[in-house]
Amino acid sequence: MQRQIPLPAPAPIQTVASLKRKAATRGGLRAVCAGDSMGSTVTFGQSVVVKSLTPQVGDVVLFASNQEPILHRLVARVGTYFLHAGDGSVSSASLARERDVIGVAIGFYRKPTLRQRYLAVKRVAAGILNRIAS
Repeated sequence: MQRQIPLPAPAPIQTVASLKRKAATRGGLRAVCAGDSMGSTVTFGQSVVVKSLTPQVGDVVLFASNQEPILHRLVARVGTYFLHAGDGSVSSASLARERDVIGVAIGFYRKPTLRQRYLAVKRVAAGILNRIAS
């Protein structure tokens, strides 16, 4: 039995247009992941930089839906639609219109935790002390 994938409702045009303008700027659009559908690729709370580029199959793409922006991997192109799904959940597969693509994720950034900063400073300090001692 084949699974029926419903066609998406159109996203509000003003929202898509303003997000696309921001993605087209030099610095791109910075978004923070607020879900877990992308699994280990993009985790909850991680920042993603999205640029206005032509998406290719396999890219992580920001789509505008009728509810909120969705960050998913582009699985296939079907005419003027894109089939997209989260890396962590194949059941999240859905269709999006070509005009609802905001941009392609080009950078994934995670703010280091206090412990990560402490360990990095400790490593650097240990290296400096070792050079001084030798």
